[in-house]
Amino acid sequence: MASGQAASTYAVLNVAEPGDNFVTSTDLYGGSWALFASTLKHLGIEARFVDPADPENFCRATDARTKLYYAEALPNPKLHVFPIREVADIGRSLAIHPATTTHSQLTADDQPRTGVTPGYVRLSVGIEHPDDILADLAQALERA
Repeated sequence: MASGQAASTYAVLNVAEPGDNFVTSTDLYGGSWALFASTLKHLGIEARFVDPADPENFCRATDARTKLYYAEALPNPKLHVFPIREVADIGRSLAIHPATTTHSQLTADDQPRTGVTPGYVRLSVGIEHPDDILADLAQALERA
């Protein structure tokens, strides 16, 4: 990419579409803030700005249409180090229902052709130990 703004734009537009949202730190370069609050808003993509001082803010702002978390590791001008590990732990294991999220634009006839059935749930996990994934699932099921 020719610039950080181009890279940020590409990163969001690669995974989000109108009606989707993403959660972003409030500690941002001013150009990033303007891009998210104005340009992407005009494209129908909502930026949810949260204070990274409490990483749980990312979890509270997340819903079924959240496509990504965005942050600058050492944002200009504050230079407060972003809590990467804490936020990554929040987002590392997310479950989605493709029939109502990623594949919702397909017809009921087309969804099964892509492998999506009404009861299908997809887990998005990082590179982690299987015991950690199972513990995350057990915890989620206990809360359900």
